[in-house]
Amino acid sequence: MNNPIELLANQLGYDGDAGFVMESDFANLPNHKHALRVAKNDMSVKAAFGLWTGGNGALAASGHKRFTPLVYLASVSDEKQAKRVHRSVWSQGLAPYLLIVSSSSVWFCQGFGYSGTDWNTQVKEFKTSELANPEAHSELAAHLKPVMAKTLRSSLAWSDEARLADEFVDEHLLQSLAELSIIFSRSNTEEEVVSPAAVNALIARLLYFYFLVDRKFITESRLQAWGLDGISIDGDSHWSLKDTKKLFGRLDEVFNGSIFPLSQKHIDSFNEEHVNQLRRVLRSGETPEGQLSFFDYDFATIRTETLSAIYEMFLRNESENAGKQFGAFYTPPYVADYTLDRLEDQKPFRRGTRVLDPAAGSGVFLVGAYRRIVEACLPKGITRLPLEDLHELMLTSIYAVELNQTACHVAAFSLYLTMLDYVDPAEIDDYTSWPVVQGKNRLFPPMLAANQLGVANIQAADFFSDEASCIVCDVIVGNPPWVSLQQLQSDEATTYSKRTNAPIGNQQVAELFAWKAFQDHLEEDGLIGLLLPQKSLVNVWSEKFTRFLRSETEIVGIADLAHLRYKLFRRSGVKTAGSEDRSVSKGARQSTAAVILRKRQPEDNHQFWTFRPLVSLQPRSQRGRLWIVIHDWTQAHWHNQVETGDRAWRRLFTCTQIDRHILKNMDEYVATGHFSSLGSLKELVGLNFSIKDNENLDPMFTLSANPRLVTYWRKQLGLDNQLFRSEASAVPLPIEQMNKSTEGAKAFLTGHVVLMPRTCETAIYVEQPIATKSFVIGSFNQPYDAQLSPKKIVFLKAVAAYMATDTFRYLCFVNGRRMTIDRVSIELSAVTQLPWPFGGIDDPQLIKLVNASTSEREQIVCDALLFTPFYRAAINEFSSLRKGFSDGATPVEALVPVTSEQLDDYRDAIMSQIDRGKERYSVRSTPLDGNLVATEVQYVGRHKHHAETIGNSPYLEKAISVYKNQGASSMTQSRYLWHSRETMTTILIKPKERLHWTLDRAFSDADLVVAAAMSGMKSIEAA
Repeated sequence: MNNPIELLANQLGYDGDAGFVMESDFANLPNHKHALRVAKNDMSVKAAFGLWTGGNGALAASGHKRFTPLVYLASVSDEKQAKRVHRSVWSQGLAPYLLIVSSSSVWFCQGFGYSGTDWNTQVKEFKTSELANPEAHSELAAHLKPVMAKTLRSSLAWSDEARLADEFVDEHLLQSLAELSIIFSRSNTEEEVVSPAAVNALIARLLYFYFLVDRKFITESRLQAWGLDGISIDGDSHWSLKDTKKLFGRLDEVFNGSIFPLSQKHIDSFNEEHVNQLRRVLRSGETPEGQLSFFDYDFATIRTETLSAIYEMFLRNESENAGKQFGAFYTPPYVADYTLDRLEDQKPFRRGTRVLDPAAGSGVFLVGAYRRIVEACLPKGITRLPLEDLHELMLTSIYAVELNQTACHVAAFSLYLTMLDYVDPAEIDDYTSWPVVQGKNRLFPPMLAANQLGVANIQAADFFSDEASCIVCDVIVGNPPWVSLQQLQSDEATTYSKRTNAPIGNQQVAELFAWKAFQDHLEEDGLIGLLLPQKSLVNVWSEKFTRFLRSETEIVGIADLAHLRYKLFRRSGVKTAGSEDRSVSKGARQSTAAVILRKRQPEDNHQFWTFRPLVSLQPRSQRGRLWIVIHDWTQAHWHNQVETGDRAWRRLFTCTQIDRHILKNMDEYVATGHFSSLGSLKELVGLNFSIKDNENLDPMFTLSANPRLVTYWRKQLGLDNQLFRSEASAVPLPIEQMNKSTEGAKAFLTGHVVLMPRTCETAIYVEQPIATKSFVIGSFNQPYDAQLSPKKIVFLKAVAAYMATDTFRYLCFVNGRRMTIDRVSIELSAVTQLPWPFGGIDDPQLIKLVNASTSEREQIVCDALLFTPFYRAAINEFSSLRKGFSDGATPVEALVPVTSEQLDDYRDAIMSQIDRGKERYSVRSTPLDGNLVATEVQYVGRHKHHAETIGNSPYLEKAISVYKNQGASSMTQSRYLWHSRETMTTILIKPKERLHWTLDRAFSDADLVVAAAMSGMKSIEAA
């Protein structure tokens, strides 16, 4: 084995692995085809290792196989070429690891980190001869470990061993551009002031000039043919202002309009020195004030999708109001790709597919869609299409509406750059003299100009105006603004909403975009994929919108990306000249959902999927940044659309399977009269619940949930156990303050109340009159000076004791609309819907509950609610572990390896759900290599079951063989299912982290095992 690439692949465990792809097979991969072609042709990449996603190991899936490259393996002749390859791979921003070999050296490089000046200290170099026996070289072995096949397949290893750099090219390039913008602005003299807008436009224009140079679209000969003898490609020459303006004019002609337009005033404000100073920085490696050298960027390999996103950030940073009016966070290319993937799962992007982005920004969705259409039209083995064909595909397939005119030009430019990836260079050469001279058709199609029907493909217009009304497409995709109608300040949008009586909540613009796009712009049987605020799926004011989704659309699937908050969308912390000050980069806290719909009435048996990825199961950098969203079909859940009502709908996004099961039981007990609800206590005993803000009262007399305030409720009620208590100035509430309140609020200010913060942390009985801000209050609404009967006081204390239990807190969390998402606050309806498992004022259980200890109260409540031991254990697990996943967090204990005792509990739980005490099944677990554990469930008739850890099983060996042959991993198939119908054996292969072996997961896995048996699945045939 003399080939260093083969030797390296063998030592890393790549050889023979399904995830190892040689360059000769790049063209056969289902995705990333162009990027891998560039890697092969321009970066000396000879092979790649990555992960496969798709339906393997899932009971049901509607997805195609896709490949995610994690490691590039490149071959070079010397260190100089190795450095150049690393620069190109970093600029491409696709593969997180890069291994470069020569006949004498091996370089370990970070795909997401590069510095031309510090390259030798950043990379690790070893002798190629050491690969023959890496164990003898401890430092080499240590560097091999994070990129070994078994490491890259393990989610646990990504947390413990994988060490990705965090210097992503998009953020670095924006940082460099923004710093350059500010430095350039500061260099202005009083006599020569260049406005921030002119500075940014000039930088952007020069930047895209050099993009075209590095992509060999602009050459010295082409510049001469244009009559631009004074313009040279190298950075050391001097450009005259006249030639510069002529160059910009020529580029505007070529690209059918100006990108980052400069007014005559702006053009007149800069001189030759300004232009050439910027050129020296962009092209000669000059680094003003120590900023990152632009020599570190390879503009030839930066993906167009990345460029589009960079320009969008640049645009948004330029405007102080863009974020407030249109939403401050740009859409990263990988999020756009994820959405396009889910659409492509349903319908291929091909010739004739018409795609619309109704809020296009700089065109990141459009670029992805156009690239997929072009790739689908390429004959096998061919990488180019005739220019006329590329024109037709763009003009007949790509449509967009965007309010910002500059963004429209950037979107067109991004599409043109994408088109150049597929144009034969000979055809480009034919345009040397250009249409303005020869009268030919332009090189690029007129995407911004109106066609014969008066409609442009990319319209600079309000989506709700008449200008956009005539576009109807097969696929609609995008990320509409997450603002209110008031913030959008669009008269057309407000008028449209009123005229159509749009079913949207709280004036949410994203919902209005979805409604209009679906109703007015989507063909029958067409598909729509939008990134919407997740709150639009769960909040009470959006119920009109969700009813529209359930009743008038066929829901294909919803990816609930709540746990990826802070990670998906980022707003750069840098600022350009003239932009608002942002001291740090910031991730969007608001959760998102990718909603995929079909324009078709749902049939009675239609099933749609939901998927909620966890951060811990996604590849990520050292600081937790994502560059891909892996869709794990083994973790998708399927639901009957027609049978999903309002309450069941929201629980799809706030509950797990066991939570929904418990709540459904509670709902049925209340509906059948077995239990009362807390809300029905008003009729039963006169106890009324409310949330009052008491805004008419002086703030110093209103109890607050903010621990930093002197009116913090625990301080005021003496519950914080402080050595020195603050004076309880707000308790009791003075009568003169009560008289300031509204009539509806007075009834809750009289004392003798149940008080619960909306965080649901506890509940107490309060005898004295109090006023609160945003608390749940239960009151008999007696007059201010009235005395309550002892029985009513006991009843209030019993209600408080019940609401203070961990069991009730669990019910609040899972029944609340957002408690398990971001732990903000419980809504009143979520509390009053919950069961009251006791009787009225005369119930003898009440005094027993009041006088019981904390642990005794939990027992009394669980008994009253008829909770089984399994339910009680699951609730305890929620309090100790699962609650820690709120607000995008991951509890540390969830990522540690599962213990044998926890596996025992898991097996007992799955047995209890499947076997129901009949002793007809066996459940066994086996630790596997690669941080995996397999659980085998087998029907054994009336033979005694064995719930134990075992050695080899013939079925397990078959399952492992299929798992490996399919290239499965703990991130792409974290609940791999193998089933043999003949032997009635089911095997689940899962990562060994604790989070996969909880009682909650046991309940869900038991359902999966039963469903596999009922479906007649036969994985054994795949071996």
